[in-house]
Amino acid sequence: MSNIPYAMPGARDGYRMGNQTVTDLMITDGLWCPFERIGIWAIPARSWPKYQISRRAGHFAFNSHRKAAEAQQAGRFADEIVGRDTAEEKATIVLNYDEPVRQIPVENSVSSSRHSNATAP
Repeated sequence: MSNIPYAMPGARDGYRMGNQTVTDLMITDGLWCPFERIGIWAIPARSWPKYQISRRAGHFAFNSHRKAAEAQQAGRFADEIVGRDTAEEKATIVLNYDEPVRQIPVENSVSSSRHSNATAP
C-alpha cells in the first residue's frame, strides 16, 4: 500500500491561481467505503448496533477460522488445493496452501479487541 500515488484531479485541465486539491488514493480507493461514505475502520462500530452483532457472533467467527487453520495444518484439504509455483527474486516458491487462513495463536483475541470509538454489546 505504500506505493499508492496521490492524484491531482484538476491537473489535466491545468491549474490556475489559488489552492488546489491533492487526493490520497490510499484513502479514496482503498480505505474508504463508497456505500457508507466512511472509513472502513469505522464500519464495525457502526455495524454492531445496526445488525445486532454480539461478541458471541465474533467468537463464532473466531472458532470457524480456528477450525479452518487446524484443518489446513492437518492437511485435510490438501488434495483439493492445487499448488502453484511462484517465481520470486532468488527462488521459486510453491504455494500449496490457502493464503487467507492464518494461524491465530491467541484464543481470546476476539474478546480483548475493542474499537477505539465503540464497544460491542
